[in-house]
Amino acid sequence: MPVVTVQNEALQFEVEANANLLEALKKNGCSPYGLMSKFAPFLFKGADDVLVIEGRRNLSEPTEKEKTILGPRLDENFRLAGETLVNGDIEIHTAARIKV
Repeated sequence: MPVVTVQNEALQFEVEANANLLEALKKNGCSPYGLMSKFAPFLFKGADDVLVIEGRRNLSEPTEKEKTILGPRLDENFRLAGETLVNGDIEIHTAARIKV
């Protein structure tokens, strides 16, 4: 089973192959939106971006939605957790950002 490591949360867990990254994070008590999302969730809608530290090749191909929303940030190893499927071991950093 693939292993997901969230560096900034000191968290590591296994997922089924082809698991949705956002659902896996939520299931394991981690939010890509950061702590502030609990107090003002409307600011973080659609901001489920994560930085892939290792294992980029173990993720699904970027979707059209990711290409539109992230643009050049895709080349900087950012992905949208809700659009990404995990096929092998990865290391990520949750990268919450406030949307105004």
